[in-house]
Amino acid sequence: MKKLFAIAASLALLAGCAAQNKPEPTMTPTTEPSAAPETTGTWQAGIASVTSLKTNDAQADKEGSIEINTTIASLVLDDMGKVVYVSLDTAQNSGAFSNEGLGDAEKNAARPTKKEQGKGYGMIKASAIGKEWHQQAEALEAWMTGKTMEEIMNLPVGEDGKTTEADVMTSCTIGVSDFLAAVEKASQSLQPVANAAAMHSASESELTVKDAAADALGSVQVNTSYILMGTDEQGTVLFTLLDTAQNQGQFSAEGKVDMEKSQSSLTKGELKDGYGMVKASSIGKEWYQQIEGLTHWMEGKSAAEIEALPVDEAGKTTDPDLMTSCTIGVDGFKALAAKALAD
Repeated sequence: MKKLFAIAASLALLAGCAAQNKPEPTMTPTTEPSAAPETTGTWQAGIASVTSLKTNDAQADKEGSIEINTTIASLVLDDMGKVVYVSLDTAQNSGAFSNEGLGDAEKNAARPTKKEQGKGYGMIKASAIGKEWHQQAEALEAWMTGKTMEEIMNLPVGEDGKTTEADVMTSCTIGVSDFLAAVEKASQSLQPVANAAAMHSASESELTVKDAAADALGSVQVNTSYILMGTDEQGTVLFTLLDTAQNQGQFSAEGKVDMEKSQSSLTKGELKDGYGMVKASSIGKEWYQQIEGLTHWMEGKSAAEIEALPVDEAGKTTDPDLMTSCTIGVDGFKALAAKALAD
């Protein structure tokens, strides 16, 4: 999901936060771009995710399932350490299988994120405040904007994972623990970036289910890739951050979940050299290094130029300059960038 924001409006919000201890949250974050004033200092940006698995064994009369929830945070802080942009979303995907260890092809497909589903998510009927999931997530984003990380992490949360802060509760009653964990994680891996006129974020998931056999476990695997891009007023990319959360749950031929092999893991970017791609790489580069090559290539380019990146039938680029630093498949990342820049 892309969210444009006006720099002038952000500064006004910061001033408002300084004038009162508990600014009243708004349901409508700034969405229209405006001219960016001259600024000094450097912004910092980070992306991160936290993932949890929810599992159920198959029964004779009921399919089993492995649900993988990846909560994503994109974060940008100004040179004063205050949030000028934050985007929160959750990719919730589930694979179903029988008590014979066979996947259900009709049910096993990746879904849009909770925010992308909008009204289709269907929370509003059960909401005590009459707000849909995406509205509540956006309200929390608005509350975070203009605050420091210390202020955000001091948001009180009850044992049920929901906030007990009175002002926030008027517009957000969903669980916020995973949001806070993802934002904190993003703040721990910030990178200096150029001041941008607009921010763009998006994610895309792929779900694959492998049947179990007598001598091999079946699996539900979800790859959720997510991106944060900053652009200038002309739409030229100033920076890109990109990562993939790859998580898997496994089950037996009897439809029983193997709990030891059904735990969330670090993202590909977080694994660094531990991902283990370098041994098979023709250019001697690990996954995160190749992603850095791709994101660096995107800098200074327009959406049209990124879209024009040539790829072969395997989804790998044939651009000679990029091939020196990135030989992994990039067609999915190219589409993800287009999705972020188009919304």
